Amino acid sequence: RDVKPSNLFVTRRRDGSLLLKVLDFGISKAPIAALDSNLTRTQSVMGTPAYMSPEQMRSTRNADARSDIWSVGVVLYELLGGRRPFDSQTFSELCVQVAMDAPAPLSVPLPVGLDAVIARCLEKDPARRFATIGELALALAPFGTDPAQGARVAERCVRMVGLAAGGSATRPTLAISVDP
Repeated sequence: RDVKPSNLFVTRRRDGSLLLKVLDFGISKAPIAALDSNLTRTQSVMGTPAYMSPEQMRSTRNADARSDIWSVGVVLYELLGGRRPFDSQTFSELCVQVAMDAPAPLSVPLPVGLDAVIARCLEKDPARRFATIGELALALAPFGTDPAQGARVAERCVRMVGLAAGGSATRPTLAISVDP
């Protein structure tokens, strides 16, 4: 629930190809004495406000995997446009923007269809977003420098998410190939 640029790390596989890892050590960095059972209560605000979905801002209890899809959409928007889709000086103003305003159209030339993928990530209604990171990966695959490799990675992601949805107790690590 805290997808943001500072939690994204690029590394290399053994074969030298690039790999993007989503990591978050926020809780592990906290001193043991600071960890409190209140930390995981549904009333707690967990995440970085600029990357939080509308439902996550309302209540952590309502956040699910589609909240992460929203956050990936914010990261993609920022990566391509050089700014976040919603930005303000206060948390309350940001909440109103996220709940009420549409993001400004990206002002950079994009491949046909990529803006629609990002817009779907930033849908206010979670039911209108991609349901899983696997679906998002499939939608993004054609926009890589090697669409065939992107499709293979996306299919792997779909299989991993499918295994997790089938009752696996562990959350799979998302690994995305990145072309320079």
